[in-house]
Amino acid sequence: MVNTVVQGSRTAKLPKVAELGEILFVRHVNPNPLTAWEPFVTIWVCTGHAGLVGNIAAWQQFHLGETQPGETADGATFPMVQHSPTAKLPKAAAFGTSGLIEHVNNNPITAWQRFVTVWVCTGTFSLSPTAEWQQVLMGEPQAGELDERPPTVPWIQHSRTAQLPREGTLGETLGIRHVSNVPLDDWEPFVTAWACTGSFPLSPYAQWQRLLLGDVKLGE
Repeated sequence: MVNTVVQGSRTAKLPKVAELGEILFVRHVNPNPLTAWEPFVTIWVCTGHAGLVGNIAAWQQFHLGETQPGETADGATFPMVQHSPTAKLPKAAAFGTSGLIEHVNNNPITAWQRFVTVWVCTGTFSLSPTAEWQQVLMGEPQAGELDERPPTVPWIQHSRTAQLPREGTLGETLGIRHVSNVPLDDWEPFVTAWACTGSFPLSPYAQWQRLLLGDVKLGE
């Protein structure tokens, strides 16, 4: 489930009630023309519930890179393949549109390796219909290691290191709840989010990258 809200504040005010895995786009709009900050967007995912009675939604923020305007009129759908290490993004896109770009080197003389980036449309530029994009930051690649696919998303695992499926489709996302099943352990449950970015070279195993998230924040 994806929701969008507009708030006149630089700090996101998040709902107390939400479902695990729910994604929230917050558009931060400046209500005071005398102050200097520009509108921006933050993206949050509900990673569970906390509080003394355990019913307050816990949220984590997706880490995003610099804003980049759309530059191509091509309306190709995601995932898309581009033969460039720099992403060329569509000029026209709906707010909240997200997808992967495969950067594939078609020149064997150059040295860079194939990689994948993930982008989300965070609105349009002022006085222009051109889409505004931000990159979703990702961690290191990790190979799938489990034969069985998770029955549901999010998926519960009793370890701090994610065990990912060997099979996956490009662009597929996976949420994992890491829950300790040993009451004497001192680590608290947490959530990780992953995106399938293809398969490893010379291997049928799916390649996953972790979507980086910020600190936990409770709904208010």
